[in-house]
Amino acid sequence: MPSLTIVKTSAGKMVGLSAGDQTAWLKFRERLRALEQGEMLRIEYISPRNVQFHRKYFALLNLAFDNWNPGRSHKTHRGMPVAKNFERFRADVQILAGYYDQYFDLRGRMRTESKSIAFGSMGSDEFEKLYADVLTVLIEKVMTNYTREDVDRVVNELLDFA
Repeated sequence: MPSLTIVKTSAGKMVGLSAGDQTAWLKFRERLRALEQGEMLRIEYISPRNVQFHRKYFALLNLAFDNWNPGRSHKTHRGMPVAKNFERFRADVQILAGYYDQYFDLRGRMRTESKSIAFGSMGSDEFEKLYADVLTVLIEKVMTNYTREDVDRVVNELLDFA
């Protein structure tokens, strides 16, 4: 279980937090002080994932999206333009990698929706597995001329430029 160390200044403020986080801390502290004897308060603690690994995931997706050609000659449907969409691409790749939920819509049709990768929705271990599974899908379906080592090298180079 992760431990939490709180460092306060003499003014009761937390060291190293943004102004918004400082305000949230002060509100939380006042809520704790206002508790009646015997009153309970439930606190959820979310341990954030490695932000660098999150950036690496999106660098991988951006590389694949730039290399992806849908292979469609028609760029319109019923007079409306049709183009590549990064969010749809990301969702489809995650679904192909097995990270999805299924549900029924109002018409009784089964729908598939990609799982949320929000920091509070997916832990580090699951996110690392998602990365590996998505990389496999991308190499098989989109970047067929790349090896896993090629992709890792290019993604790391992209991160170095950022």
